[in-house]
Amino acid sequence: MVTYKPGRYFSNIPRNSASVRFNGISFTFSDGIYYRKAKRGYHAVKPPRGLRIRSLPKHYSYFKRHNRTYYTYQNVYYLADNNGYRVVDAPEVLVNKAVKVESDNSYELGQTYDTLPITAEAVTINEQQYFKYQDIYFLPQINDDEVKYLAINLG
Repeated sequence: MVTYKPGRYFSNIPRNSASVRFNGISFTFSDGIYYRKAKRGYHAVKPPRGLRIRSLPKHYSYFKRHNRTYYTYQNVYYLADNNGYRVVDAPEVLVNKAVKVESDNSYELGQTYDTLPITAEAVTINEQQYFKYQDIYFLPQINDDEVKYLAINLG
């Protein structure tokens, strides 16, 4: 699976790619990655807000926020729009207040928590926000307007 990295260069694009035009600009789209023609091939780019596609990438995920279903893949967010999907800005995430925990060993990887430790620090890795506490990263999970935190190891 190809992952999006801003400006990443590709000499060739996948054969199953489709052309998409938006505001006079041509993009090539293949399984969730958007490309723009460059002098010596193609560069991976973030699609502009408002761009429409007919179908979502294979491995998309979705969540509900304020009674709207957001679809996401590779940090690109979509809303259903007239038998297709429109690129939108990431919805704002309201962070629950942190609470102090009794011991450092209170968190298990793979578990979801309602709150964060008071000393957790916000960090951004590959355009994804996490909260770091010691060696544990917490990934915010939105479900029906509730924010929970999944404990993971990025080491």
